[in-house]
Amino acid sequence: MRTSRHLTVAALLGASLVLAGCSNDTTPDGDGDASPESTSEAGTEEPTTEEATTEETPDFDVAAVDFGAAGTTEPGTTVPLGSPAWVVTSASPEGSSEPVDVNIGLSLLQVTEGSTDIWADWDNADEFAAFTPYLMVLQYAYPDGLPEGVDEPPAPAIFPLLEDGSGASFIEAQNFGLGSGASDECGYTLQGWDPETNTLVMCVVGLSDAGPITGGLFNGDSWSGFVQGLDAVYGDNPIIWE
Repeated sequence: MRTSRHLTVAALLGASLVLAGCSNDTTPDGDGDASPESTSEAGTEEPTTEEATTEETPDFDVAAVDFGAAGTTEPGTTVPLGSPAWVVTSASPEGSSEPVDVNIGLSLLQVTEGSTDIWADWDNADEFAAFTPYLMVLQYAYPDGLPEGVDEPPAPAIFPLLEDGSGASFIEAQNFGLGSGASDECGYTLQGWDPETNTLVMCVVGLSDAGPITGGLFNGDSWSGFVQGLDAVYGDNPIIWE
């Protein structure tokens, strides 16, 4: 049984990762009895035919974009959808009680109206009857990589915004009755976390009963924050995508 409920932008949200990829190995036709090496009648060694391998390119619903060189984005900046903002967040290395700074680029790549089928089989689907889901694809880039002892990339919240700039609701995952983060219910095939490029692409679901969700807001708070807008730097001067 799955349960979820909606909260306002002043509540909490988080994420899970979706990984995708595939490959296809093909072997050229040949004599099934031939050994990897064979000798001709003249006693000379014939060249071997190496197995040819082809790797398919993963077919993602939304591809990661190149953020370019890292920079610094001032609090209060408004940026277009798909463009990055550069901030400093924190992460706690395993076995350490002291958080460390992590440079990060973050962006709201796109917002698309989704289907109410998302919650069709939930036991509390009636709670969502008045809402329209909006699928928000987020990307995070870590130009310096992850600090030693940090295995899971930090993903600061980008909260959904309505056309008038007010906060929207969103689907929340639950753990023992407490919110544990934004639930990835988009149904997209996304890259997820790529350790080779230090890039994370994920999706969260915004909810609206008052018109379309068209943007996002970073105010320095985490998905799991119960009280929003308290960040000393971005609380009163958030970064906005529109």
